[in-house]
Amino acid sequence: MTAPRIDEQLIRRLRDEAADDGPVVSVYLSLDPTTFSTPEARESQLRSLLNEARRADPRARDIARRIQQELAPGWPADGAHGIAVFAGEDWLRLIQLPRTVEPAVRVNDVPMLEPLAEMAEPEMWAVWLVNRRAARILIGTPEHLTEADEVEDLVHGKHHAGGWSQARYQRSVEQDVDNHLKNAAERLEAFFKKNRFDCLVVAPEEEIKSRVLDALPPEVAPFLVDVIDIDVEHSKPDEVAGRLRAVVERREAMREKEALERLAELLPKNGRATEGAAGVLSALNEHAVETLLYDPLARPFGTHCPSCGVLDHQARACPIDGTTMDVDENILDLMLDRTVAQSGELLPVKHHKLHVKDGVAALTRF
Repeated sequence: MTAPRIDEQLIRRLRDEAADDGPVVSVYLSLDPTTFSTPEARESQLRSLLNEARRADPRARDIARRIQQELAPGWPADGAHGIAVFAGEDWLRLIQLPRTVEPAVRVNDVPMLEPLAEMAEPEMWAVWLVNRRAARILIGTPEHLTEADEVEDLVHGKHHAGGWSQARYQRSVEQDVDNHLKNAAERLEAFFKKNRFDCLVVAPEEEIKSRVLDALPPEVAPFLVDVIDIDVEHSKPDEVAGRLRAVVERREAMREKEALERLAELLPKNGRATEGAAGVLSALNEHAVETLLYDPLARPFGTHCPSCGVLDHQARACPIDGTTMDVDENILDLMLDRTVAQSGELLPVKHHKLHVKDGVAALTRF
């Protein structure tokens, strides 16, 4: 089983698969080796969660049995830190997770998307490592990078004899370095044309840092996000991925900060922003949510109409057709689902405090 890239497209596909009427059982299984290292421990975890699903909703019994049967031959755990299972009456989806998760289960009309949304990696990253004689390109996500290309050119070592001969020799060496950087940059450009990436991190040898950055092809330069310091030739992909994750966390924190500053500016003006379950649900009814900001631990209360789909923070009868509203003790799943359906952005706030009602807010289109 190959782990899919967890991005908004995958989340949208899950939502589409679960669009039919009927309950959806969402199960998150931990593969933490300190707790669930043996098949017996994993089986016990699964059995406990599925029993919880059966108690929560009798309609989940047949679905739980199918999940048990699907995982009976063995869990698809190679290289994964967790497994997510989503299943309805006539469909089932297994997803390997790149990060550990807390075991969890939920039976609802929509998939439990919060843990998956937190792991979404909508961008493909490349790391270009360059020194005076070698260059490497690594491609992938912050969770997993693979070696994609490597260049090594003949560059003579520095000469220390002194005099005119040293000056001429040193000019020759520096010309070799320039030729190497030109070759490495051309390889990067060719790679980019065949394997588009969204973000680039450069890891240059400190001594030639400015020359490496100047060598970036014009087509690639706009994708540069950061510059890091790491051993160019001997760093393993996992080591580089570790440094890349730090870059991504800083970038996420900055994205959150910008969104929170915009929210703080617009909320007092009653502008294109809203907060709390009441405000967000109303904006979703109007298809107005551009960005949904939420605390991953939030549990906002709400209701929704099983007939027309209208959302509300407290109504027990549908304001449109009078149908009895379904009560959601935690309506965050449905908020995420509707935001994705309306092509909005999901922004779990993990690096800052989200000081808003009910742990949810939205930047709106109008």
